[in-house]
Amino acid sequence: TEAAGVEVLTAETRGLVEEFVAAIKALEQANIHPDGLEGIDLAIHARDHQLAAMDEVREVADRLERIVADDLWPLPTYAEMLFIK
Repeated sequence: TEAAGVEVLTAETRGLVEEFVAAIKALEQANIHPDGLEGIDLAIHARDHQLAAMDEVREVADRLERIVADDLWPLPTYAEMLFIK
């Protein structure tokens, strides 16, 4: 039924928002400058921790973007950033 479809979409959206919040928190932690790291060691940290966390945020955001209506999506979509309207 239509109501069941809405419930499924609501649960999916809620789950994705929870994943998004967790991914953002992980990115914030990854962005904390580790004491004592400089130069190549800092670059390795960025590659291994920050980029991985950024990828996770992006992956969840992409999934959310597919199910949230354009007029409710507060951020520019990936396509809008590539091809400015």
